[in-house]
Amino acid sequence: MFPPPSPGSSTSQHPVCCRRKRMAALPRLCVGLLLLALLCTTTLGQRSRNNRCVQSRAKSCTECIRVAKECSFCTEEEPRCDLRENLLRYGCGEASIVYTRGEMRTQQNISINTFLQRTQVAPQAMFMRLRAGEEMSFNMDVFQPLESPVDLYILMDFSYSMSDDLDNLKSMGQNLAEFLQALTSNYTIGFGKFVDKVSSPQTDMRPEKLREPWNNADSPFSFKNVIRLTNNINYFSQELRKERISGNLDAPEGGFDAILQTAVCKDKIGWRKDSTHLLVFSTESAFHYEADGTNVLAGILARNDEECHLDTHGTYVYDTKQDYPSVPTLVRLLGQHNIIPIFAVTNHSYSYYEKLHKYFPISEIGVLQEDSSNIVELLRTAFERIRSKMDIRADFVPKALKTEFISSMYEKTESGSFHITRGEVGKFQVRVKALEHVGGQHVCTLPEKDRQGIIHVKPTSLSDSLQVQASVVCDVCPCEQQPDFRSPKCSFHGDFICGQCICHAGCDISSHFADRGRCSKGACVCESGWEGPGCECPTSNDTCIDSRGGICNNQGRCKCGRCICDKASLYTSSTCEISYSLGFQAVCESIRDCVQCQAWGTGNRKGNCSMCHLHVQMVEELKKEEANEHCSFQDEEDDCTYHYTLEGDPSVLPNATVQVQKKKECPPGSFLWLIPLLIFLILLLGLLLLLCWRYCACCKACLALLPCCARDHLDTPMVRSGSLKGRDTVRWKINNNVHKQGFTSHAALNPKDLIPYGLSLRLTRLFTQNLVKPESRECEQLRKEVEENLNDIYRHIPGCHKPQQTKFR
Repeated sequence: MFPPPSPGSSTSQHPVCCRRKRMAALPRLCVGLLLLALLCTTTLGQRSRNNRCVQSRAKSCTECIRVAKECSFCTEEEPRCDLRENLLRYGCGEASIVYTRGEMRTQQNISINTFLQRTQVAPQAMFMRLRAGEEMSFNMDVFQPLESPVDLYILMDFSYSMSDDLDNLKSMGQNLAEFLQALTSNYTIGFGKFVDKVSSPQTDMRPEKLREPWNNADSPFSFKNVIRLTNNINYFSQELRKERISGNLDAPEGGFDAILQTAVCKDKIGWRKDSTHLLVFSTESAFHYEADGTNVLAGILARNDEECHLDTHGTYVYDTKQDYPSVPTLVRLLGQHNIIPIFAVTNHSYSYYEKLHKYFPISEIGVLQEDSSNIVELLRTAFERIRSKMDIRADFVPKALKTEFISSMYEKTESGSFHITRGEVGKFQVRVKALEHVGGQHVCTLPEKDRQGIIHVKPTSLSDSLQVQASVVCDVCPCEQQPDFRSPKCSFHGDFICGQCICHAGCDISSHFADRGRCSKGACVCESGWEGPGCECPTSNDTCIDSRGGICNNQGRCKCGRCICDKASLYTSSTCEISYSLGFQAVCESIRDCVQCQAWGTGNRKGNCSMCHLHVQMVEELKKEEANEHCSFQDEEDDCTYHYTLEGDPSVLPNATVQVQKKKECPPGSFLWLIPLLIFLILLLGLLLLLCWRYCACCKACLALLPCCARDHLDTPMVRSGSLKGRDTVRWKINNNVHKQGFTSHAALNPKDLIPYGLSLRLTRLFTQNLVKPESRECEQLRKEVEENLNDIYRHIPGCHKPQQTKFR
């Protein structure tokens, strides 16, 4: 046991203990403060690295505020481009900070009236100015009534294969009326027809085919507006019954021309302002699109101008003057005119239009039966799907701006439209963002039309639109518009603008040397390592060091970072050394003939080398030094390449030595003699095959099995004979596939002779495509036409009867 401490000892030990504790805690405190300082420094450095305003090193106020929307400029004695809060922290006064703000305001906002049976939007007009990179948003209400006016325009393919479809449609007038009345009490219906461009190769251009391409058929045409949109269903039915089918030549049709004219000819078609515009596109064929109209035969080179070209009879008259429109063009124009396409197509062409309809924000596609008997049911299903969708689009958006539409009420589809509930006011948010760069350049350098404009925000079925007057702020700073010329703050040698001196001539740091100093009150203050009136000279001699480590090759002096050579010539480098790379090839060329003459006795100076004043030295191998470069040329007499080089200053040739390599580089032996032999053998082989085909039946049978020699044919092949005049006839052979050459007239024919059939290459390809599908309607039509031609042909053959059956193989 220790004795208890006395009071004196206790009071004397306590202060010592406290001092020891403080001394022990002092290192920890220092380490903590050091870590805190390091953390602050790292954070500030990181912020500085992420600060675009500081990184830009902007030299003027306008340049600064265009860097980013957060940047501000301080106009005090030490101008800075930085964030607003940083400038205030550094001591820049509030009144000295230039900062441009964007603005937005509502110009018109009439509340939605849900009792009106039409689509409405609120607000109706907005105004906004945005800095580059800035985004603004506002709320928009859209109302779609339960029932709204409907305009239904049927656009039908009138090629011959759609003849039974037309017959069924003529009898469906009442059914269409009942369908529309079930949709709305306020409707109109119209009808248009299309085939293709009346030019070759789309259309058979023979006069008799232009008059009547098929029996009881109208002349070919591109597009006709037959019945303007009307609410008189009886008139619609009567006019439709008067229509006759037409025809063309190739399989794809010119429906895109018809769709575009239907969209842009608003008044002639009869589209109403506040109705839902439905365009029913009915066909069983694929489509032509942009660039299909440009061909050697038609010669249509002009791009579609997207204008209305219907005459007083509703006929499209520019079909042979301009190309088909593109898919993006149709998507844009149908959207601008609030037209919703419904593609009613057969199974044969469904795959084409299934891909096409996905490009439209709102569209539908349905499978049409071969005779179009289900078109009313197809329309009913498509319209029900369309009623639950709404698309919002922005038209005429300047390049420097971008728009986006979102909604917390409705789900967005893959195509960008919204699933909505009709009869209620939908809530949407419109976002407008100003881009910083377009095509690699700042938006403020774009033309004014690309930086500002009136954006039309249009929901589906709304003819009017919400108009947003938007622009990108590219203003010049106010302080730059009020400079203090020859300011005393600049010692009367410069202009004081936005807190800094812009020096006059004689005391100016050019833009090339702007990073080497600054102008302060009329004087150039250079950064470390630079000197001179404009900070253009380095203080070191590093740029004057030659390849040997000396200064200017001991042939000059270093001044302002450049060597001033004592003896300069065309081939003296920047460090006063002889450079063989400066115009060396020209020197090689100038002495080429002399080298060739003196070394080999060849070339243009052959036999006349006395005019050459070169010292030629033949060597086994040229020196491979960096300072030397080799000249290489080909000797025309033996096709060999020779090499030589120069030593000394090439500008003084008598002082230069030319070293020539003794051994030339010659190519291996030529094989050009084989080319004529190969050509002869190929021609001989072709002649043998031709003789074999002409006189050897076995060879003909073998060659016919090759893919290149096989052909699709009827019982006898169709071949062209002479020019296309009169009616078409076919060569037919009863027993085999080999036709005889020549015939005189039909009177001299017998059952074993052949009949000529005039057929273009275009028809041959078309018929071959049809024969591949024996169950198709096209194949059946071809069969009928062939039978009719055979009946005409066999009347001229004695002893022949009417064909009972036509067989394809």
